[in-house]
Amino acid sequence: MPGVHRDLRLTYRNGSRDLRSQRVEGRSHRLPTCGIGIRLAGGNQDLDIVGNQLHVRFGGIVSGSNLPANRAVLIEANTITGTATSAGIGMGDGALKDSWILGNTITGIDGEGIALGFVVSPAIPANTVTNNLVRGNVVLNGGRNGIAANAGAIDNTFE
Repeated sequence: MPGVHRDLRLTYRNGSRDLRSQRVEGRSHRLPTCGIGIRLAGGNQDLDIVGNQLHVRFGGIVSGSNLPANRAVLIEANTITGTATSAGIGMGDGALKDSWILGNTITGIDGEGIALGFVVSPAIPANTVTNNLVRGNVVLNGGRNGIAANAGAIDNTFE
């Protein structure tokens, strides 16, 4: 349901959480070990993902390519741990625009800490991850890059 949801309880469905077009506020959530912590299914707008504790095997907070862009998404103060082989926070080509990734802590991920765009060359302008702010995140003991801005990541700010 669109709108503001307080004290939202996430239900389990094959180890992932699909959030669609809703603003999530209130208590943070602690999810047990799962494949994907939170998956953005595309087309979200004005979505807050704040203060969650995720222990993951594949990806923490992710959105794939070839979906409608997620816009005005705040990903803040989340703690992501586990053996994720993809990324702690991973946004595929065209998956995230006009958004903020702020103050997250990612520890022990085998893949990328934070990944914007996939390694695709040349970048397709319609499928870019663009106009996002990535600030104050901590990535520790990762298996690959702390932050990876790939070919599809254009006009982003990293602080």
